[in-house]
Amino acid sequence: MLLRLQWLTDIFDWLHHNWERTHVQRKVALVIFWIYVAALCCVELKRQGMLPPALAQLTPHSHFSAIQLAFTLILGLEVLSLIFIISTSFSRSVGKQFEILALILLRNAFKELAHLPEPVSIAANLEPVIHIAVTALGALGIFVALGIYGRLSSSYAYIQSPEMRMRYVISKKLLSLILFAIFLGIGIRDAWIHLHTGADMRFFETIYTVLIFADIALVLIAQRYMPSFHAVFRNSGFVIGTLMMRLALSATPPWDTAASLFAAAYVLALTWATHYFRPAALRGPQLPASSRDGERLPPSYGKLPEKADDREAVLYGKPHLEVWRQRRKSREAALPAPQEGCVFGSTAERRPRRATPRPPAGKKKSGN
Repeated sequence: MLLRLQWLTDIFDWLHHNWERTHVQRKVALVIFWIYVAALCCVELKRQGMLPPALAQLTPHSHFSAIQLAFTLILGLEVLSLIFIISTSFSRSVGKQFEILALILLRNAFKELAHLPEPVSIAANLEPVIHIAVTALGALGIFVALGIYGRLSSSYAYIQSPEMRMRYVISKKLLSLILFAIFLGIGIRDAWIHLHTGADMRFFETIYTVLIFADIALVLIAQRYMPSFHAVFRNSGFVIGTLMMRLALSATPPWDTAASLFAAAYVLALTWATHYFRPAALRGPQLPASSRDGERLPPSYGKLPEKADDREAVLYGKPHLEVWRQRRKSREAALPAPQEGCVFGSTAERRPRRATPRPPAGKKKSGN
């Protein structure tokens, strides 16, 4: 059944590959910059009374709202990247959750600027400044937790069968493709309603709710392919950590920052515990987090065949197949070369074999 849906995974691989391209990211960043400049101009034109009434109703009165708009767009891009990363591994998706949480705290800090007057003066009201300081410190704490998590996290070979691993990755790609369609649908619907009514549709809260159900579905999918207790506990614990991160965003300041830091501390403790108390079957040399790319096996757990087949293309994605081969060859080249031995002594002690000269062409070797 899953193999018949391979064409959908090809569509997902094409979307993921094009989204991760450098020139695409640069163009998107340039678009966000010009949207920020246009928002500043619209606010100023509204202050001067030069905007049409229909556009003036949608434009805020504070220039700081343009900063909030820019960070909202950046946050939307990070959520879209999270949807693509769900198809790789639990550990990478949790790392992306740390990044999104840090950006959300920074966005909340810039939202507090809207409560300050223009020109800026903090003499009358210090509460926004206190909230900005607490939220910024919380974002810094999440950033530090992300660095520690990158050093602690490791990839485990729970699934030994290549066919089962292929089916597991196909299932995750199909789930990510469904989330991508939901993301676009909710975004278009909320943008249409906001442009016609000016109401705040709370887009990110809706997406976070959808992602909670997607995390539960991911755990249930992983249960089929990784039924061991260690894998189930690790995956379920990561889902609980991401759930606490998303629930922390609904709290009021400064409790949202405190809950976010507690969720980050829980994920770090879970990562350390599952790594330290891992089963004996998983106690092989692990790849560092910087060299992992998805659910791939380290060299100590067996190598895939050199010849690429359809299963290998489905498992790792056709656009990324060549890159994966080059990284695998570079990792194998970095391993120490095995020392050759001989029954009668080492290689250095052997005497070179004397080569027997060949007879000239056309002449037979004379026998005694």
